Amino acid sequence: MHISKWMRKNSKKIMVFVVIFSMVSFVIGYTGLQIFFSLLGSDNPVRATLADGQKIRARDFTAAQTELRLLRMVGGDMILLSQGQQGLIGPLLAHLLFPDSQAVAQAQLPIGLKQAAQRGQIPVSPDVVEEFFNEQAPSELVWILLKTEARNAGSIISDDMARNILQNIIPQLAKGIDANRYVQSVISQTGLTEGQIVRTFAELLGVMFYANNVINTQDVTLNQIRAMLGRNYEKFNADFVKIPAEWFIDPNSPVDSDEMKAQFEAFKTVLPGSFSEENPYGFGYKLPKRVQLEFMTVLLDDVKTKITPPTNEQLEEYYTRHIEQFRYQEPADPNDPEGEQITKTRSYAESLPQIRNMIEQERIRNLANQIFNDAKAIIEKDFATLNLEQANLEDLQKAAGDYLKTAQDLSQRYNIPIQTGKTGLLSPVDFARDSILQTFRLQFGQRRLPLSEVVFNVRLDPAEPHRIIGVPMVRPWENIGPMAGMTYDFEAGKTYQLMTMVRVIDVRPQEIPESMDITYDATGMIVLESQREEKTKTFSLAEQIAADIRLAGAMKKAQAVAETLTALIEQHGWDEAIALFNENHKAEYGTPDISLQTVTGQTRMAQNEIEQIILYMAANPGSGEFIKDRLRTNVLNEQLHSLLENGQDSTGTIIKPLVVPQTRAAYVVKEVSRLPATEQDYLDNKAMTALQLDMESTAEPALIHWNVKNLMKRLGYQQVEDARSAVPAEPMNGDAEE
Repeated sequence: MHISKWMRKNSKKIMVFVVIFSMVSFVIGYTGLQIFFSLLGSDNPVRATLADGQKIRARDFTAAQTELRLLRMVGGDMILLSQGQQGLIGPLLAHLLFPDSQAVAQAQLPIGLKQAAQRGQIPVSPDVVEEFFNEQAPSELVWILLKTEARNAGSIISDDMARNILQNIIPQLAKGIDANRYVQSVISQTGLTEGQIVRTFAELLGVMFYANNVINTQDVTLNQIRAMLGRNYEKFNADFVKIPAEWFIDPNSPVDSDEMKAQFEAFKTVLPGSFSEENPYGFGYKLPKRVQLEFMTVLLDDVKTKITPPTNEQLEEYYTRHIEQFRYQEPADPNDPEGEQITKTRSYAESLPQIRNMIEQERIRNLANQIFNDAKAIIEKDFATLNLEQANLEDLQKAAGDYLKTAQDLSQRYNIPIQTGKTGLLSPVDFARDSILQTFRLQFGQRRLPLSEVVFNVRLDPAEPHRIIGVPMVRPWENIGPMAGMTYDFEAGKTYQLMTMVRVIDVRPQEIPESMDITYDATGMIVLESQREEKTKTFSLAEQIAADIRLAGAMKKAQAVAETLTALIEQHGWDEAIALFNENHKAEYGTPDISLQTVTGQTRMAQNEIEQIILYMAANPGSGEFIKDRLRTNVLNEQLHSLLENGQDSTGTIIKPLVVPQTRAAYVVKEVSRLPATEQDYLDNKAMTALQLDMESTAEPALIHWNVKNLMKRLGYQQVEDARSAVPAEPMNGDAEE
């Protein structure tokens, strides 16, 4: 039958259907129509199954999508992130459920946790953190699975409770807006009812409570908090005579060759500074990773001579354009500094020196940057023909431009001295000790990275994986910078500001030396001629071994002095014994006058803090000698504290010799007294200590338990493999059987 005839014949039926359709669409809306049509058709296939037989259908994904969008509107991402004050669980769930949230992105959770794990700041293996963030799954699927697991565990929040919590938090999240008005706004935007909004929020609360309960199986107790605070905030004082080994070191005294060979063989596989009970001095002759740099630098004082001084008009224009910089507040009543404040503006005349300096500094930076931009354009010209991610070292070296020639050409162009040079092979410790290199910071994202972190992260093999999170990986011969730094001229008594660009031109990995006969140039960065003699340095492994043997011998002499002093004190008492030693024995041992010293407010490091510092030093070998000094001092503090027996507050007057190789000194101790943690210490630090204890106990379990792979495994998730289930095109809500 022709279609027009069929329509005339069935016009009444068609009209009835249209009327019903219009009524239905008015009542249930667009989403309801989708469900209506999906029930009529087959547009609701099973996407996955769970171990208990539950089916996850296509429409479940769209329902989850809608719910997550709704939760974003009521601040679900912010609520979860705020739980970071109580541990990692809330932020981890925020990352899983709201990966596109701006607040979650700003939290930089993946980078932050990876860096913290690598530095030993949280008690978690970096591999566990890496695995958590490498496991990817659609947030809709994660939401479905989390709701299912929370319901199965009985974590169900009533609508009344959810409504009350929502009423309380919306004004905080929405800058004071009335909660009812905000909910009405959400209703108008989504077409959902208040009941649906409250129920969805209740589901989020159920997941939150379940997630916390399953990890925090045991609350931090007051006794735990008090014990930790008692250790961390307990201090002690000590009186002793210190006898440093350096008093007895003669750098020119001969060392037996056989003794040197034995020393070398004993520690050739150990990195220097690796303290242990078997190696209290931290001896080590394994050669650390070393890098050689080529640098190009300008003194900003030289650049300043080439800038155009600002005119009066430019100075006045700057003042007008940046007037806010010259405003300040002061009390309306000088006698009431905490009272009402009034805003005042510094006059143009008063601000003129500051304005002139600001404009000059900006012009100096701009000209210096222009020089280095020109330098990079010349030096990197041939890099455009390379695939830097795949090029080998030979390719990179051939493509790299000539620093010296480029500096000479640009010096003539700008009439500004541009220096170039090369360092020797520098270890992380050498780098940290160099007075110029340690001042350089490289801007990378929101961080200003020490240059040492970048150059020791250099990648020799293009296939080498990223080792340090949050630090750019560079190849040898790639330019790094420019960067600002400084150097001090001791002869002139003046500090010079620098701008510098560097590149790594040689990398030597850690290696076990084949013999003691190893020498190499270890000179740092030289900018001023007056620094040349001071900074020129040659590393000799044989000389280091000889110096270590002399140190061990000097410690024996320090111990002998401590024993002599101990015997004198036992006979004559403290004051007279010290006077007798200075009068009769210091010439015998070759020491200066000894005296009683007092240290106050000493603390002991917790074992987990020691382990975190050791991890940090392993990941950041150039982190500075001060960290090693903390570990050395802690060894002394532990020995001093151990003299307090049975919880006593003071040893009273004692005579106790101690030999502490880690601090390169011997001691004779007179008294140690304890200063226990106070009630105010407890009140001031209770909350932070509880958080720290909770973080230590739950960080790794949270990362493992809420790993998406483990979540799927617990629920027996199985994806249905067919062409339509690969990407849920039209998912709907519901759980009707096929």
